[in-house]
Amino acid sequence: MTEIIQSLKQTNNMTDSALDVLQLSSSDITADMLKRLSSQKRSGHLLRTKYGIALRKFAMTLNFYSTRAYKYVRDTFELALPHPSVVSSWYKTIDGEPGFTKESFDVLSRHAQKQQQAGHQTLCNLTIDEMAIRKHIEWDGKKYRGYVDIGHNIEDDSMPAATEALVFLVVCVNGSWKLPVAYFLLDGLKGKDRANLINICLQRLYEVGVTVLCITCDGAASNVAMFAELGAKMSPDDLQHIEWDGKKYRGYVDIGHNIEDDSMPAATEALVFLVVCVNGSGGMCKQDV
Repeated sequence: MTEIIQSLKQTNNMTDSALDVLQLSSSDITADMLKRLSSQKRSGHLLRTKYGIALRKFAMTLNFYSTRAYKYVRDTFELALPHPSVVSSWYKTIDGEPGFTKESFDVLSRHAQKQQQAGHQTLCNLTIDEMAIRKHIEWDGKKYRGYVDIGHNIEDDSMPAATEALVFLVVCVNGSWKLPVAYFLLDGLKGKDRANLINICLQRLYEVGVTVLCITCDGAASNVAMFAELGAKMSPDDLQHIEWDGKKYRGYVDIGHNIEDDSMPAATEALVFLVVCVNGSGGMCKQDV
């Protein structure tokens, strides 16, 4: 298994941070995977038995960072790993734990069904943003909190402490509501890994009947790299849309985030705008804004 994980960096271009987390989740799965593979060969068909906890964690971690790498390992072990759609269902979480929030997708599914019955679509914008959090590990009485957590429930003190929360928010375009659908506790995430998360989220939204029109994020280098991985080009001379499953999506960079950048120079003067209006008697008035 260690050799396969190392080969993923060359064959599927997985990042070093992704491989480190994957290595932690793979320590107990080799025997389990080989046992399933042997049983499937003897029976001549795929097993319908429940997957072990260690194997579930490994599958969720690998699919989280790279769906292409997951397909490679699954084919290598002759389908001993579950189908990607099964892994996707494991990402559902309740009680506010990191991952894709089950309650949010249940609500979206019911809303989309009502809209379809009324002859309307559920059109949304997918917004992603990361927020810095304090680097801190704490025992809550049941488990240690503060490590990197993507919803796979790996508890290992060698995991890095999380420094940011990456949040996915769905904003309705033809309605007046917005809903967070996922969050992940991370210690940095490169563009390739972000692009894989976007693909997973788009698939889940499509399954519940939500049509995503565009994707919005700030102008961080990792997000620009994410757009590039998704096939988008942000150059005005060669603008290309994001493509997924034969559909095109627009990618937008939120200018407001860039204006708030700490690297902006300090202000040295104030620019004042005046509103000039004509009152009912024909006189003039001025108002600073």
